[in-house]
Amino acid sequence: MRPFKIAVQRAIEEATGKRISLNELTYPPDPKLGDLASRIAFELPGNPKENAEALAKKIKRGGMIKNVKAYGPYLNFFADWDALSKAIVEDALKEGYGKGKQKKEKVMVEFSQPNTHKAFHVGHLRNVCLGDSLVRILRYNGYETIAANYLGDTGTHVAKVLWCLEKFHKGEKPEKNKGRWLGEIYKEAAQKLKENPAYEEEVRNVYKRLFFDKERELVDLWKKTRQWSIEEFDRIYRELGVTFDTVFFESEVEEPGVELVKQLVEKGIAKLDQGAVIVDLKDKGLGVFLLLRSDGTPLYSTKDLYLAKKKFEEYNIDVSIYVVGSEQKLYFKQLFETLRRMGFKQADKCYHLAYELVVLKSGKMKSREGNVILYEDFAKEAIERARKAVEEKNPKLSEEEKQSIAKVVGIGAIKYGMLKVSNNKTIVFDWETALDFNGESAPYIQYAYVRAKHILEKSTKNPKAGALTTESEKNLLKKIGEFPDVLEDAASHYSPHLIANYAYELAYTFNSFYNSEQVIGSDKEEERLALVLSTADTIKACLDLLGIAAPSRM
Repeated sequence: MRPFKIAVQRAIEEATGKRISLNELTYPPDPKLGDLASRIAFELPGNPKENAEALAKKIKRGGMIKNVKAYGPYLNFFADWDALSKAIVEDALKEGYGKGKQKKEKVMVEFSQPNTHKAFHVGHLRNVCLGDSLVRILRYNGYETIAANYLGDTGTHVAKVLWCLEKFHKGEKPEKNKGRWLGEIYKEAAQKLKENPAYEEEVRNVYKRLFFDKERELVDLWKKTRQWSIEEFDRIYRELGVTFDTVFFESEVEEPGVELVKQLVEKGIAKLDQGAVIVDLKDKGLGVFLLLRSDGTPLYSTKDLYLAKKKFEEYNIDVSIYVVGSEQKLYFKQLFETLRRMGFKQADKCYHLAYELVVLKSGKMKSREGNVILYEDFAKEAIERARKAVEEKNPKLSEEEKQSIAKVVGIGAIKYGMLKVSNNKTIVFDWETALDFNGESAPYIQYAYVRAKHILEKSTKNPKAGALTTESEKNLLKKIGEFPDVLEDAASHYSPHLIANYAYELAYTFNSFYNSEQVIGSDKEEERLALVLSTADTIKACLDLLGIAAPSRM
């Protein structure tokens, strides 16, 4: 609807001398009341109702504006659908439809951040899908965007795994699924420590030998097992179609982080408190921010402060987005305020994209407990279920094609399930919901795309933008026309779920059109083919922004 919005925007400016933003134009609750509504009458001197009535008479008709009516204080515009339908289709068929203009700000999105020596489970999926989609959306909207990962390769969890390996699995090495095996070792370590708390001292000793004494044999074991985790993560990222421009490691920023904290004490930004190092943020209602423990061991804050400094100075970013669970809200407020006190202007453009958990019916997922669903198992189940659906819909495909499509559909179902829900809402994990091929799901959207492409392949005529005025045609045109605005909203609010929801609505609207109107053989075949092509291109753009593949067949 952007061509119509621009026409209305210009008409209002010409009549009133006031420039309004396109976002101020809304859709009336009932299409009979018009195609766009404005509350410009409220912004003018005098009575809004009388203003609206005067403007309805004053604004010129013509072009895309067929009529203007006042409904109380609101000014409603009716489109000339002969002109508007052609304009929407022509826009949608342009390469890069909906793309934003190049922005000045450089953005880094830090996401995924799994811990090495632990298994990658469904809870990690929400983070990686959210971050990857946000990177795609920001880039499409014109931002130079760096995708960053930050691997947790130090800390107590690593010490627990290495302790368990040394004590109970000396010299053991799995032949395959090494990342998963390490996850099992971590779970075993947690259980043994729970049963015998006296082991805690041994774990602390392993931590000291590794991170303070740098004991060669233990460091070698750490590096070897860390690489197993990295290789497993890389395999998963490849399967999900996720890439990173840069990868940070906690181990690389730990020592410089400790030095930075010492400098903060010297500058008076931080201070000693009973042997620990803190930043007093009570004047901001943020309590005390702990930077170093009293025994000198670093914390997440130690490393995050230095990493932020590295991002600002070496990568020259203007905006830093952290995709991290909502339980860390206070922590990031403390981190950003400390960066502000350190003099970084970018601190005002640091943003914590908080998301709620993926939970099982039995409660929160924890990698030290048995109620966690590993990514590997989840993906396998998704692909197997997708394979059954493909078999039912297209049994004549070759075995190779069935498996290839099943992978695209299965992974798509996983990713859409993680993205369709607003980040501030909990996802209750359920197999049926995540892999529902008939409801609000990726397979439904993918199938609409395949159906549209099939229509285009069957026709012998060429698509041609033209007048389309039936109710189902107009509904589909309106939905296609919303794409640039939805994209802009998704980018400005860091909300991939807006794209996910829109993609479903577009697919649903297309299916309604498909069931209402004949395309091939109709007297408007060329015009409707152009509408179908516009739909297919827009659905594919949405799927790309969500990181979901668009299959050629299903």
